[in-house]
Amino acid sequence: CAIAIKGFAKCRVHDEHLMNTVANRLRERGVREDLEPTQLSDSLYGFAKFTCQDTALLDLLSIEARRCLHLMDVATLSQVVASLAKAGVSSQVLTNRAASLIKRADDSWLDEATLPQLQVLNMAFGKLQVSDGPLFEACAASYLRRSGLEAVTLPTASTELLVNVIHAFAKVHHFHADLFSAINSVLIDRFDEVSMTDLVKYLHAISKVEHLPPPPLQQRILERLESDKLNTLGVFDLLKVATAVRRLGIRVPSLESHVSVVLPHENDSSAVGGGLGPGRRLKRGPKKRRQSARKRKWTW
Repeated sequence: CAIAIKGFAKCRVHDEHLMNTVANRLRERGVREDLEPTQLSDSLYGFAKFTCQDTALLDLLSIEARRCLHLMDVATLSQVVASLAKAGVSSQVLTNRAASLIKRADDSWLDEATLPQLQVLNMAFGKLQVSDGPLFEACAASYLRRSGLEAVTLPTASTELLVNVIHAFAKVHHFHADLFSAINSVLIDRFDEVSMTDLVKYLHAISKVEHLPPPPLQQRILERLESDKLNTLGVFDLLKVATAVRRLGIRVPSLESHVSVVLPHENDSSAVGGGLGPGRRLKRGPKKRRQSARKRKWTW
């Protein structure tokens, strides 16, 4: 069952009869208990790839995943958590146990995973909003420990993967200075490989953690935003870039002009750039406390 559904998912061939047949088989407790961790992971992958809406079945599979969590390696664990995140199933017990497993494990266990596998795992935790500082610290340390003997290290990884690493950390507003600095150094040397889509994602991510890139990288970003490649952005991406540079305090005249043309109502001195200066953070006023019901009844 697991091999069949993963094979169809990899080939992007949707077969409703196959999905229903596999789902009915997996509802049987004995069938689920006989699944190996990799088979369980493949089943979750297949259902998530086809955007399965059978929440009850996905919950049953997540419960089974919790029982064999200690038998999984990082690659299998990564696929399980990523599949649940893609399917929109939030299993807090599973994610908490998975986070505890990673934090307690030896460094060598986490380092066995490839960079793409580790990045997928981080992104899955980010999508599920697992805001666990020690978990992301452990993953950051693993990124930085990679030796030159590995096929893919930070300096040789694709710029898309590096941007996704920062994006995953930013999803839970976690900033790791050494990791971000190492990735910034690689992006400076290989900035020509960064696509506009990845640049939008990068700016949006670093603005969430209020991290100002080093001056050389800022200069390369300004040159890219001042070029005609800005015209390739859609309205949604343009808004994301405008919001990001405003938070970072980076002023981009061509971006302001482009926003004023595409979004006339955003033509405001505070809309693009001129916001936060380097190193500054947003200042929010005190949160107003809601009155109790006893006090509110006299103000009706």
